Amino acid sequence: MAVGRDGRPARGSRRRGGNRDPDDNGPCIDREAGVLRLHPKLGCLIEADGHLTSGPPKTRGSARTTRVPDFVFDMIDVRLDWRPKKGERDPFVWHGPRGGLLRRSGFNRRAWRPACDGRPVEPKRRGTPGHPGWEPLVPGMKVHGIRHSHKAALEAAGIPDSAIEARLGHAPGGISGLYSHVLRETEDRIVKALQARYEAATAA
Repeated sequence: MAVGRDGRPARGSRRRGGNRDPDDNGPCIDREAGVLRLHPKLGCLIEADGHLTSGPPKTRGSARTTRVPDFVFDMIDVRLDWRPKKGERDPFVWHGPRGGLLRRSGFNRRAWRPACDGRPVEPKRRGTPGHPGWEPLVPGMKVHGIRHSHKAALEAAGIPDSAIEARLGHAPGGISGLYSHVLRETEDRIVKALQARYEAATAA
């Protein structure tokens, strides 16, 4: 998602992702309400013919408002407060190493795979600043695996299947899909369970 620093879908031209839709469903990052929102028409970053643009998510269920725990907003705040040495690069929360929108291929190669699989130390040499190394976190982990982990964590917390499916953006068919609604108290349980799991993991 191309998110601007004001918490809304990135503004500007269509290529950089505007949010001029009259049906704007509010800021993408809404800490006061405790939610993250995906815009139904501009909430997805799309790569086509080498160009980046914002457009609708892959499925209708993906354009949703999701309650998230405090640690998620804390991580977003850190990112928003981050400043490169040469000053502000662009208005996006997530951007590539030279500014601008972050391409999926670059993210996978430069950030995700090294984080999951580990990275050796590269000493500083002429023409390169070098970088520190670290041990692998979850070797072989794929981005989609986060959804599986999220689902497993909610199941372990005893969250109803209907609430889990709604959170993942799935739309059950038949009677279940027609009459299933997630109560506020269930959303509260989800947020508390995820926050508690995070705190336990970081304290270990």
